[in-house]
Amino acid sequence: MKEQTLNLEIIFKDKNLRKTLDSFFVQIYDEGNKLIFENDVETNNKDKVKGYPITLPGGHVAGILRTKEKYKDALMKLIQYEINQFFKIEKNEHLDLRFSDLLKDYVRFLGEGFTFNSKKTDFFLVNYLNIMKGYFIFEGVQLFLVEEDNFIYPYMDFSNKDVKYSDSNINTDLIDLAQAICTVQKKLYIEDCKTDTFLRSTIPGVEFKYDNLLSFPLFQGNDKLGCIVFYNFKSKKLDGDKIEEIQSFVSLVSRYFMNFKNFEKQDKTNLIFRDLKKYVSKQMVGLRKNKDVSLVGVEKNITVLFGQIHGFQKIYKILGPKKLMYLLNIHYEFLIKIAESFGGTVDKILGESLMVIWNHPFEQSNPNDLSYQAAKKMIECARESIKPIWSSLGISNYSYGIGINSGLAVAGNLGSKKFMDFTVIGDTVNVAQRLETQTGPWEILIHENVYKNFKGEVDKSLVMVDGIKLKGKAFETKAYLYNKK
Repeated sequence: MKEQTLNLEIIFKDKNLRKTLDSFFVQIYDEGNKLIFENDVETNNKDKVKGYPITLPGGHVAGILRTKEKYKDALMKLIQYEINQFFKIEKNEHLDLRFSDLLKDYVRFLGEGFTFNSKKTDFFLVNYLNIMKGYFIFEGVQLFLVEEDNFIYPYMDFSNKDVKYSDSNINTDLIDLAQAICTVQKKLYIEDCKTDTFLRSTIPGVEFKYDNLLSFPLFQGNDKLGCIVFYNFKSKKLDGDKIEEIQSFVSLVSRYFMNFKNFEKQDKTNLIFRDLKKYVSKQMVGLRKNKDVSLVGVEKNITVLFGQIHGFQKIYKILGPKKLMYLLNIHYEFLIKIAESFGGTVDKILGESLMVIWNHPFEQSNPNDLSYQAAKKMIECARESIKPIWSSLGISNYSYGIGINSGLAVAGNLGSKKFMDFTVIGDTVNVAQRLETQTGPWEILIHENVYKNFKGEVDKSLVMVDGIKLKGKAFETKAYLYNKK
């Protein structure tokens, strides 16, 4: 009985995915005991491909994969790996994948329980090289990748026995040859390694286990990615057509590693920004990722909140550095989350003091309301949640106060070439800080500039305080007091 053949039909609904179709498997079919892959860009047999993929109306693209039943699981894992590598899928409707047999019994492809394969597994790459081994019949292949300093390092050795990675014991005899191939960006075929003069001059004094070698540089455009070296072909001599055919397969390996390189670069970038968010507000990190946004100096209306732990010097002497840092981290873990939840941008932490700004770097319609709402929530949290933790470690006099002001300030980068801080400066900031020094436990003092510009309902519990004397100010200041009783 003839073995049943399965078709996989793929329809990409997002036209932006079309650009990656040249590296996607379009047909896989069985010929004798070999599993052969074809695609429309660099195909080995155009008659069998029959023009796939097909462009459909509306910018959609369709492709067909065909294989025997026994290859179904391996093929579907391979395709899933491709999808995860090349396509950012946020919603299922971005593409419609259906698996059908000859009876046209369709099943949702994404509903088959696929899982992401880690890069270290390299399921796609190993399977692809295995296909090449079965078709071109060689003993093994070594892959070398280019590091940031343009030097080559061994990435993978795939032989008849197993797959070894750079953290395993890979034979490095060919690393100098790979470096040369990558530098000159030209393929090299050595029919007899034992007698080849070029090989002997490039890698002197090495006793080779290889009979023959075929090497290609891996690149995409001007990007040097690495080098691939095939060794010990069964055929004693490869003609030009066969070498060109192998090169067509190698181009997909280049595309794979270009994608790998981009993912690796993005991973590093994301790691940097993830760590940066621990030291800089997430809003500022977002701006640094957006290269179109300027962080040069600008004068604008902002709202500034200054919060401070009272009696900090006495607390420091009681606790000592280790316990103090532990409690401060708890303190700021709570308060920073509250400030950011009300749209605030954390400008800096100065020991016992916290500075948060509104209406910069992003414009906000009601920065004064947001700052006051955040301040009330921070006072409530400090009294109800943070104080008991400090009390348990012997600090019974922990309390917190907040000052808020609004007005013109200068915002921008401040510092030197080696160290730069994005901050706001000006009298508006100074007044907010000095208002805080006038607060008692669990109190908020807001400048009349803030009070006058509330856009929502004014808190009736606020009490006007006139005649406040602030350091450095010739005239008395009017403010409004909130006291959490």
